[in-house]
Amino acid sequence: MVEGEDLFSKREREMTLRTSAQNKEELIKFYKNLGQGKEKIPPEMQEEEKASVVLEEAEKVLEKQISDLSRTLRTLSKEALDNSVARLTIAMFVIERTKKLRELVLEKDNLDLYALFVSLRNAVQEMLAPAYYTKSRDESLGDYLDVEPLLTACSEICGLTVLSITEISSEYNIKLAKKVEDKEKK
Repeated sequence: MVEGEDLFSKREREMTLRTSAQNKEELIKFYKNLGQGKEKIPPEMQEEEKASVVLEEAEKVLEKQISDLSRTLRTLSKEALDNSVARLTIAMFVIERTKKLRELVLEKDNLDLYALFVSLRNAVQEMLAPAYYTKSRDESLGDYLDVEPLLTACSEICGLTVLSITEISSEYNIKLAKKVEDKEKK
């Protein structure tokens, strides 16, 4: 009986994952369609975006978190270190990608794409609220997965390569290690 329950649970989990993946793809397609209009961004909105400091503020918080990690690195448990690295690498990627998207969206001068970008920027701001830096690795990943469809849609429209979470982890673990090393030298 336990074997049957395990099989049922496994099949239910697989169906949930398939449904989630299908929903994610449909959501990305929906967002991409939203960003396909022809109307230009009004100049005042472009200026307002250029003056926005939301991403720069998030970057300052990230840099402080990296400094904190470099100071406490040797005293952290393996689990605490894994959680910190996961949070910081995801945050580094999301901020860097969103800043690049802002630049590309303003260049494309497309109002619908800009509206999609503003939704992304707001989602990133909400994701990287101060509580984010206290979350576990799985919670951080969950937050990223909530933002990922918007990030993917904007990235695809703007011609940027979409990275898997494994690629993000590999690339940004190296960047994080370099930043921590640089801060330790100071």
